[in-house]
Amino acid sequence: MGPEFEKERIEETEKRVVERATKCPFWERAKEFGVTAQFDCVPPGLAWIEEGLKAINPKLTCKTTKALPHGDPYCEHVYELKE
Repeated sequence: MGPEFEKERIEETEKRVVERATKCPFWERAKEFGVTAQFDCVPPGLAWIEEGLKAINPKLTCKTTKALPHGDPYCEHVYELKE
């Protein structure tokens, strides 16, 4: 997503990773166009992530627990390897 995308990994175990994005180019462009919190990139973005993970390993999952467009200070994604 380019240099404008800022994220950090806050948790990492063998079966779980939690990452936070504090700056997202998609959300920045939406705001530039005057779009407010009604813009919800979570469902399509999550679908894109889930399909990519399935291609790598069908046991990988992703859940978005916080989202910038929802008024949260960051987007948070939880990736897990299911048994």
